[in-house]
Amino acid sequence: MSKKTIIAYIVTVLSFNCFSQETVYLEAGEFGRGVLKERSGQCFVIAPFHVIGEDSEEVLITGDRMVISNGVFTKGFSSDLAVVRISGGGEQFCTSWSVSKDFNLILDNAYEGYIEKRNNNGTASVIQVYLSEKTDASIVVKPKSDKIKFSKGMSGSSLFTLFQGEKVYLGMLQLIKQEKGYVLQADDIDRVLYDFFNPKKGNSNEIISDEDVSKEIQQLLNRVMFDLAFVNEHFKNLRNNKSNVLAIEFDEFIKNRINTYSQLSENSLLNAKTKLQYNGYIKEIKSLLTECKTIIDNEPHLWDVNGAPKVSMIAYQLDELKYLLENK
Repeated sequence: MSKKTIIAYIVTVLSFNCFSQETVYLEAGEFGRGVLKERSGQCFVIAPFHVIGEDSEEVLITGDRMVISNGVFTKGFSSDLAVVRISGGGEQFCTSWSVSKDFNLILDNAYEGYIEKRNNNGTASVIQVYLSEKTDASIVVKPKSDKIKFSKGMSGSSLFTLFQGEKVYLGMLQLIKQEKGYVLQADDIDRVLYDFFNPKKGNSNEIISDEDVSKEIQQLLNRVMFDLAFVNEHFKNLRNNKSNVLAIEFDEFIKNRINTYSQLSENSLLNAKTKLQYNGYIKEIKSLLTECKTIIDNEPHLWDVNGAPKVSMIAYQLDELKYLLENK
């Protein structure tokens, strides 16, 4: 083999490997599989939503050569898809791959392929399959050998085929039924997740670093502590019966905060379980602020009597929110 041929071969292999899909084994709400994908320098796992589950606080990820990482549930999508951000542990081989531009042509001419299943020891197993049916969104596959059956925990495994000697990603196994596997097509995965992996500049859903997440949560905590101090002081002053003056003061507070707390409910930096509690407190605070606004508009002279219970409840919700963020 000539020197030029060797160099060409190495370049071809490296180019192919840089854009191939790496599979992983997952332990979360259930155990299953997923595929890695890079975005903006960060590594994510695409997996079936039913494997991850919204309540998963941490996901254990095992990749090639037994590299073990930790991940956090980031977002759920339609078509039973979820994205997990790798937050620590070993560094996985994550690439910014894309679906083949010839995907439809390849799929139309593919009748065989293989399911790649990453094992919990880092190795990968392969099941040769027939592509028995194709619909607009899914591919139905069946093992070539009658001795091999699909099993529980294979959800998220990847379907590949060979086209002109190259490995091509066709989709993700999501459902096993009556000895058949149902695969969500790669182009549909790409369509559902396109905005996530191709964020516009300044998109509020942009995932940021762990350090920046901590700073953002600290800013949230500072906001809550400031408001809690104000509300507690206001509650004390209500005892002095200066209703009209205090009503004007709290009305200004409501005007400044009602939109703020609406925006805070969109926060995406918390894990699923914490976010559920967080949004509960935010929703209650917004509701109480609205009720206070109604009282002030209708009977400002009775604000000390009618407003005190509501202000006390706001203080309680803020205190609970403060505790939640302090222990995040």
